[in-house]
Amino acid sequence: MTKKISVSVIVPVFNTGKLLFPCLRSLLAQTLNNIEVIIVDDGSDRQTQRICEKISARFPDKIKLIRFPFNRRQGAARNMGIKVSQGEYIGLVDSDDYIALDMYEKLYTLAKVKKADIVDCDLIQLRSDGSKRYEVSYDKGQTGCLDQNKRKRLILRGGRMVTKIVKRSIWINNNIQYPEGISYEDNAIASLHLMYTKKLAKVDEGLYFYRDTPNSTIHKVDDSYLDRLHSAQLFLNEYKKRGFYDAFKPEVEWRFVGFYYLNSYRKIVRKFSELELLNLLDKVKLLCPDYRRNIYFKEGVKSRKKRELYLLERFPKVMRWWWRL
Repeated sequence: MTKKISVSVIVPVFNTGKLLFPCLRSLLAQTLNNIEVIIVDDGSDRQTQRICEKISARFPDKIKLIRFPFNRRQGAARNMGIKVSQGEYIGLVDSDDYIALDMYEKLYTLAKVKKADIVDCDLIQLRSDGSKRYEVSYDKGQTGCLDQNKRKRLILRGGRMVTKIVKRSIWINNNIQYPEGISYEDNAIASLHLMYTKKLAKVDEGLYFYRDTPNSTIHKVDDSYLDRLHSAQLFLNEYKKRGFYDAFKPEVEWRFVGFYYLNSYRKIVRKFSELELLNLLDKVKLLCPDYRRNIYFKEGVKSRKKRELYLLERFPKVMRWWWRL
């Protein structure tokens, strides 16, 4: 008789090296017994390959190792892991992070007690200077049986995927997939699972330990940063394609404007050409022409930033020159 898998944990790996050890140790020592760990080696260097091979050979009953011959990026690795997974729920862990030893037991136990489709927890950010920052995923008003108002709030603040377990059926039945070959793949499906979720629960503890390193994607300002713009457009397209846009237009547009514009324009200005900056402005005006009238823009953007955006739109050449000093 095949053993029932409670949680499948998917770990995309690319050149993580020795940081992979604490990640996998925390997974193999989980107090929840019926888990499988799916390592997707995404075309890593030889050092990382050897670590994956050694650990998977030592724990063949717990680890599945999948290898890509070349780097296909994290979205492709996660999609492959989801495809081969057998668990009732799916968890995602980045290979340079680690988790509390009882994280999945606590999440899965609460899922069964509450009959929840998704269970979340809080996150502890480990900074490069040795300090820590506690990050709360949701407040209590966002959990429980989900209605229209709760879903609105969850689009605005959906939390991180790595702190959750999500029923595998939500991924599979709704054909939710990450875009492949780009960075910022999480943004493209932000909060999408929550649109199909009937009940959401949360463990009020910081159980996921996230390493905030200077080399992480979010801190880079190179050509891959343009992927952030692409993933934001994919996010908008997903909500339109799936029929959620009309019901949640202010929330979806505000999240898009945040991904595409408010969190991007300074880096675009500093790094890339004037043409790319103008394209950024034109795209925002085309896709969300009334974004300044959005209730969340009015409430959420400080006056100083509104002035900055106004000057950027009126005098892009001047602002580009000023910020690049």
